[in-house]
Amino acid sequence: MRKLYVHIGNHRTGTTSIQEFMYANREALWERGVLFPNATRRHLGVMHGIFEKGNGGEIAADLNRKAETRGAHTVVLSEEDVCKREDLSALADLGEWFDVRPVYFMRRQDLWLESWFSQNVKWQWDDALRHMPWDAFLDGRERFHWIHYDRMAERLESLFGAEAVELAVFDRELMPEGPVAAFARIVGIEEPESFGALPSLNYGYSPMMSEVMRRLPLDMAGTQLRVRLNDACEAADRAFQERHGSIPKRMMDPALRREVMADYEEGNARLARRRFGRDALFAEPLPGGDVPHGAPALPDDPARLMDDVVAPMIADLIRQLTPKQD
Repeated sequence: MRKLYVHIGNHRTGTTSIQEFMYANREALWERGVLFPNATRRHLGVMHGIFEKGNGGEIAADLNRKAETRGAHTVVLSEEDVCKREDLSALADLGEWFDVRPVYFMRRQDLWLESWFSQNVKWQWDDALRHMPWDAFLDGRERFHWIHYDRMAERLESLFGAEAVELAVFDRELMPEGPVAAFARIVGIEEPESFGALPSLNYGYSPMMSEVMRRLPLDMAGTQLRVRLNDACEAADRAFQERHGSIPKRMMDPALRREVMADYEEGNARLARRRFGRDALFAEPLPGGDVPHGAPALPDDPARLMDDVVAPMIADLIRQLTPKQD
């Protein structure tokens, strides 16, 4: 049976860069026997058919036909929102035609929560989270059940067997080549650097800019306008960081970070021992008190808010909207 790698997340672990790499190189990958189907970066439609319509068997048969036509020995699907589902059993229907290999990337939970907050206030697609204050977001973190990595691994293993589940630790020391290269090697693509520079997408906002964006009605804008507004916020934040140098990049102070990680410590250790033969799942230590940190908040000084945020945002929007002259 052909292998079918199903990349189900997690968010904020280089998924966009991975998808861009697979999509941009899909023709070259076909020549190597790897099919990234349907000319799309994310396989949201495929997953909708599997989970909402219950068409997993039909979808698998169609993917197998496409692989047969292309002479591919491996098929790769990628859709990170799958990991948010409580019931993953529909994926098992793909096993009628394929040797299914779920792929799941794990980022240390404290860092993931900070990044997921910023992502939600940036795109504002989730009614419950788009304008939620940081404290409330953190207090409700149990809603993000998929970052209990030991539980996620057990769910996947119960469906496909431990030997089929590919778990990757998103950590600088444990993933030195970055997530794109790590993913490529997992799905059998050797020498991913031979495709050229590996993409690295998605900018990380400062806590201050995350708070600014949380308060903006970005959800009222259409996609094109929202992209422009996001670009303006990013330009303002880059200028802010360049102007002020060492500013807080992390949202939690050391005590709060330890408190948060205590919720996951036992499960992480259990998974690390069981799957990786070590005591700690992540190599990167928790940052100390010398690392700049600060909860998302607006500047106290109105003049600084105007100078550091509002004026640069408006300036970038003007730049974007001003017609270019020959």
